[in-house]
Amino acid sequence: MTLRSLQIFLAIAEYGNMTKAAEKLFISQPSVSLAVSEIEKTYNVVLFERLPGKLRLTPTGERLKSYAQRMMSIERDMEQFLSQEGSSYCVRLGATITVGSSVISPIIARMRTEMPKVNYHVSIETTRVLEEMLLNGELDIALVEGEMKNPSLEVKDFLDDKLVLICANDHPFARREGVTLEELSGVPLILREQGSGTREQFERAARSKGIDTLIRFSSVSYGAIIDAVENGLGVGVISERLVHKYYVSGRLHICELEDADLSRKFRLAYRRDRYITDILNAFIRICRDTDLMNGDLTI
Repeated sequence: MTLRSLQIFLAIAEYGNMTKAAEKLFISQPSVSLAVSEIEKTYNVVLFERLPGKLRLTPTGERLKSYAQRMMSIERDMEQFLSQEGSSYCVRLGATITVGSSVISPIIARMRTEMPKVNYHVSIETTRVLEEMLLNGELDIALVEGEMKNPSLEVKDFLDDKLVLICANDHPFARREGVTLEELSGVPLILREQGSGTREQFERAARSKGIDTLIRFSSVSYGAIIDAVENGLGVGVISERLVHKYYVSGRLHICELEDADLSRKFRLAYRRDRYITDILNAFIRICRDTDLMNGDLTI
């Protein structure tokens, strides 16, 4: 069994169709069929159930898929190692919207200063999508604020953060340094979309206090949330690091949520079984260098 046959097997598993797998790999359909047939005959196993118009993995096929993904990930790691040795290397970064909007740029700026020959590519996605991309070997490292619990991933804290309440400068809360969750009952709220880590953390805190929230506006875009708050459509709950510059410039007011612990950690994650190059080690060090992150954000 070769890496090429495993690559063909994974393409069939992804598309559930030999014709589509052949098109994806730019090879003939008989070559695709032969690769799978040789594995099945050599090891006396069945990898796919043949259904009308579709191929579905058997339990054996599912197990092989996991091994094959790991093998392909190791191959990519070797290629990156050799690329690094040849002074041509690209770090594939993932970040959630919060991290991507608040801290990824100074991290990359520092990386470009320290390692000018290293290229990078950033994907901004949800925590769940980034987790899947890591497991599939599509990313080298991801920076998130949500939970990643897959045992195949190494997850490390690298930066403190917390959620704060933001409001327009003419809002009644703008004359105060803090409010309680109880005071938010019935107040129009502007939050992240359903399923985001930021929103889930706030809603857990509200439920623990028995608070009924009135969500009037939700968005995946922080820019839209901040614009809605500035225009008096409600108050928002958002990462302190993300809105600190708006507070400093006087565009928004920040309040502490006094009766809730909304502190959290930004985390970096990568596959436990991947080869950690010197460049990735340097990148991890940069991520954990808090001097990059606009200094002390205490309000």
